[in-house]
Amino acid sequence: MTAFIGSLGSRNCVGVSYRNGVKKLSYAGRFQYHREIKRVRCCVEGEIEKRDFMRTTAQALDHATNLFPLWVFSSAMVGVAAPQTILWFQGGWVFWTLSLIMLGMGLTLPVDEFVEALKTPQKVILGAAAQFAIMPFLGLTIANGLQLPTPYLLGLVLVSTCPGGTASNLVCLLCGANVSLSVLMTTATTLLSVFMTPFLLKVLVGQVVPINAAALMLSTAQIVFLPLVVGVFMQRFIPKLVKAVEIFLPFSSVLGVSAICSSIVAMNRDMLLTSGPKLLFGVILLHLFGFLLGYLFGRTAGFTEKDSRTVSIEVGMQNSGLGAVLAQLHFANPLTSVPSAISATTHSILGSTLSAFWRLADRRKQKLAEERQNRSGVPTTT
Repeated sequence: MTAFIGSLGSRNCVGVSYRNGVKKLSYAGRFQYHREIKRVRCCVEGEIEKRDFMRTTAQALDHATNLFPLWVFSSAMVGVAAPQTILWFQGGWVFWTLSLIMLGMGLTLPVDEFVEALKTPQKVILGAAAQFAIMPFLGLTIANGLQLPTPYLLGLVLVSTCPGGTASNLVCLLCGANVSLSVLMTTATTLLSVFMTPFLLKVLVGQVVPINAAALMLSTAQIVFLPLVVGVFMQRFIPKLVKAVEIFLPFSSVLGVSAICSSIVAMNRDMLLTSGPKLLFGVILLHLFGFLLGYLFGRTAGFTEKDSRTVSIEVGMQNSGLGAVLAQLHFANPLTSVPSAISATTHSILGSTLSAFWRLADRRKQKLAEERQNRSGVPTTT
């Protein structure tokens, strides 16, 4: 009997010890559980805060980018009022700024869109034809209509025969146009300008202006092609890095173009102030009608809205820098380069204004589509 009671006592002790162990393990597990919950909650809250910060930053940068015309105009005024503050921004600064802008485009350029543009070369051909048909005709007509002095007449016709400018690619990116088509059109008109610019000048004003074909092609490759290709490869092989910086690219490009415009105005300040309102009016007309007729040409040719915007911007925005260089090299009168200097700022302001208009119009259209979808409950395609 005593042995039996003793055995019960020992079993009871073992049972108590077992229950205490389970209780201790239960407490430890519960503590670990709550600690894990707290860690997960902190991670989730951190991700939410990070996402909210990035969303707020993206919205702020987007609003700043929408003010593209104001940035360009303000920068031009700085070039007029305080040229010494921006005169250092020349040469290599301009070259590398343009290259970085094109690199940013390569980082955001949809590769499939670029391939699709290559599959439809007729659009590039028609766009290039519009460039060299519309702008030279406008340049000569406006110069004669306003009875500009000979140096200004030659300068306006010269800039109208130049190819599309690099800034047009940025404007296309910001307004939702076809960036791939824009890049191909810029490249095509640049290569064709080796022959077309001298030919058109000879036909229109009887002046022969030789162009260094090798130098022009090399600069095009360095400023346009190489950075673009590097950006596409970075997009392919380091997508996480590209994703982290892509929200900053549009506004950075806006600042770059604004700095270049300010520098051009500062370098040509004295000539710009003495050129008179008639020349300024002529340059504005040249680019305004270039944008308008380029868009109408695209729609008439059966292009989509996106591609028509691209043709409009490519036709309306010229490589004014090339025009200024050619004027300085091949015309004795320094006033011949003034239209190109005015053009550089004018087409940037007009192009950025057009970009902002289309950008806001697309936002409004998207908002209206979402409201219709919410009212009907049926998905709306835009």
